[in-house]
Amino acid sequence: MSTMSSNKNEASGQVSRAEIKIAALISEHNLPIKLCDHLIPLLKDIFPDSKIAQGMQMGRTKATGVIKHVLAKSHLEELIAELKAKKFSILVDESTDIGVVKHICVCVSKWIRKRKRKRKRKRKRKSKRKGTGKGKEKEKEKEKEKEKEKEKEKEKEKEKEKEKEKEKEKEKEKEKEKEKEKEI
Repeated sequence: MSTMSSNKNEASGQVSRAEIKIAALISEHNLPIKLCDHLIPLLKDIFPDSKIAQGMQMGRTKATGVIKHVLAKSHLEELIAELKAKKFSILVDESTDIGVVKHICVCVSKWIRKRKRKRKRKRKRKSKRKGTGKGKEKEKEKEKEKEKEKEKEKEKEKEKEKEKEKEKEKEKEKEKEKEKEKEI
C-alpha cells in the first residue's frame, strides 16, 4: 500500500512540475495566458499514453495563480539574493496615463559576471491596470511627426511673410505712381 501512495505522490509531483514548466514557458515568452485553455487538452490528445499529460489540469485561472504565487515568488527571492551580493542601480519612472491612473516603473540594472554584460529586469508596481506597451519607438515617431509639423508651420509662416512683403512693395509702387500722376 505504501508503494501505491508513493507512486501517486511521485506522479502528482511530476504533473505539478509539468504545469509549472508550462506556466513558466508562457510567462517567459510573453504568451497569452488564455493559451492554457487550449494547450493542456492538446497535450492530452497528442500524448494519450502519458500519465503526466493526462493528469494535467490547468486553465487560465490556475496558470495565473502559478505565475503570480509560485514563479514570481521564487524569481523575486533569487533576485533579492543576487542584489544583496552584488552592486546594482535603480531607475524609477513615474507616469500618469490619460485615465488618471498612476504608474511607477522600477528598473533594476545589475552586472552578471558570466556573460560580462548588464542585464535589466523591469518590474511595475502600484499600477491599477496594465500599460499599453507601445514603447519608446512610437514616442519617437510621434516626436518626429511633431517636429515635421512644426517645420511645415514655419515654412507656411515664411511664405505668408513673403506674401505680405510683396503686397507692401506693390502698395509702395502704387503710391509712387499716384505721386507721379499728381506731379504731372
